[in-house]
Amino acid sequence: MSKYLVIYGKPRYFGVVATDTELNRGDVIVSRTIRGEELSTVISLLTDEQEQACRAMFRSLEHGNEGMAKTQEPLVTDVEFVSMASQLDLEEAAFHRQEEPKWLKVAKEILAEQENIEMKLVDIESLRCEKKVYFYFSAEGRVDFRDYVKELAREFKMRIELRQLSTRDSARVLGGVAACGHVCCCNYWLNQFMPVSIKMIKDQNTALNPTKISGLCGRLMCCMCFEHLTYQEAWEGFPPQGTKIKMPDGRAVVVTGIDLKAKKVRFSVPDRGEVLVAKEELESVTKAIESGEDWKTEEELAKMNAIKQSLASFAEPDIINIPDKQEEQEKTNNYDNYQRTKDTNSRYDNQNTSKKQRARKQDGDRSANQARSRSTDDANTEQKQGKRITFFRKKK
Repeated sequence: MSKYLVIYGKPRYFGVVATDTELNRGDVIVSRTIRGEELSTVISLLTDEQEQACRAMFRSLEHGNEGMAKTQEPLVTDVEFVSMASQLDLEEAAFHRQEEPKWLKVAKEILAEQENIEMKLVDIESLRCEKKVYFYFSAEGRVDFRDYVKELAREFKMRIELRQLSTRDSARVLGGVAACGHVCCCNYWLNQFMPVSIKMIKDQNTALNPTKISGLCGRLMCCMCFEHLTYQEAWEGFPPQGTKIKMPDGRAVVVTGIDLKAKKVRFSVPDRGEVLVAKEELESVTKAIESGEDWKTEEELAKMNAIKQSLASFAEPDIINIPDKQEEQEKTNNYDNYQRTKDTNSRYDNQNTSKKQRARKQDGDRSANQARSRSTDDANTEQKQGKRITFFRKKK
């Protein structure tokens, strides 16, 4: 006879079923649980060692050991195998899931007619063959809902049971998409809620912004405790931020920050400013500060050695690479002579160009004057001829 781990119900209860029938992961079976007959989904095959470990783990969760919160329902129970789920069973279950929102709406309308009942209906779940219906609600305290149950039984003609859920359990039943873009852990894989504190968030250097650290339920996100142990190990050996180390002269060196990734501590040292000290050097540096001795970090010593080596390379220059002063002077004189010759030639060229331009201008002016004089002579000649012709005409 083999044993299998199954899951059933909207709150995701776990059960162990023993049967001779061979089952595979994902198979849907009809099982008899502490709530009655309902459909269960097979998760995996269990060996004897795995069954003992699973029961021990869930038992510790139920009793609140290892920092876990206590639960009202047993997390793992023994489940009796009835049969494999038929196609009709699957169709009925799908039909019930479609009808549940309508039933929930009717139940909310009946709740609105009740007086002095401060509760909020979260979800509804019907078992196989509609023999029993569970209504899940949330409330701040205890609620007397006996009259309300009678009204529901009269309306639905079925066995009615109300289960109160906490704020986290309400989000677990409803589900949703978290800020990371994935389905809520409590609705997808998380078996039980661990208590999350502000100290866990501070240990991770996360900003205390309510919109960033709160889940859909309004409480601190469960994922804040997933890496808490890792951060605790990373913080070991580091002094708290704000720690002061007194010096003999009365002043103090203050721890202003810690770089977990680089494993270094940032000190604010008088007359030196901020200094990064590696985790391995903390003990020796602290002793040097308290005794008033001069101290340097390994990084500072490495920089000083690099500077000394660079200065040593310049202290003994290579004689071959030193240029001759006389040669340099000759090069300078030759360059100066070249520049003077170039300036003189350019000056002569400018003078010749200006002379040619003046001569060309004078020739143009001379030609213009000759043209004007020729035009004046022609005009005078024509005028004399005109007067002579007029004289001869009058004489005749």
